[in-house]
Amino acid sequence: MDSFIQLMESVSLSHASDRWSWNLSGVGEFSVASARSFIDEKTLPSSSIETKWSKLVPIKVNVFAWRLALDKLPTLHNLLARGLDVSSLIFSICDSISENRDHLFFSCHLVVDLSAQVLRWWGFGNCSFASFEDWLIWFSSLRCFGETKRWMEGVFYSLWWHIWNYRNAQIFASSVPRPAVLFDNSVTQIFFWCKARSKKNLKWVGWLQNPQLAIYA
Repeated sequence: MDSFIQLMESVSLSHASDRWSWNLSGVGEFSVASARSFIDEKTLPSSSIETKWSKLVPIKVNVFAWRLALDKLPTLHNLLARGLDVSSLIFSICDSISENRDHLFFSCHLVVDLSAQVLRWWGFGNCSFASFEDWLIWFSSLRCFGETKRWMEGVFYSLWWHIWNYRNAQIFASSVPRPAVLFDNSVTQIFFWCKARSKKNLKWVGWLQNPQLAIYA
């Protein structure tokens, strides 16, 4: 008892009522900003890859490309990883391999052909990509004018957007567009997106024949 009394001599109890203290802020008071910052820190995806936004395509396509870069699209592989009941992981286009980001957008035989068409159209040598990281390395090392690079990025965003829509049509739609029109649709779509968002007097014929010359005309 003497030891206990000795320990308690330094304790001073306040006569104030008990209260809650908010530990996320230095002042102990609740704030929406501190709560939002905490939630964002725990839930928002982070990546070492720099976020790129193209002014040549709509916001929805930029967000889509950002999610693709982070591998946060609802592919069958990602849905299974999140605990959803997926009956099959077989990729609907190839019907032979697990549907993940890198196969869907880069190594599938259909996408390889589409990427080759884009590179030939822009006058670049043929190059194959097995993953997003491969494409990013190629794009970062691309030796061309900055304006050309900016437009090429928008072209790939458009291509990926159409591949994703084609994949969704394979799963959910009653009618599926022919794979042969994917390149044409992508070329046409990016033309109208760029023409609407750029101050350049872009001509359709020039765009089809030589896009690098068309954007500097």
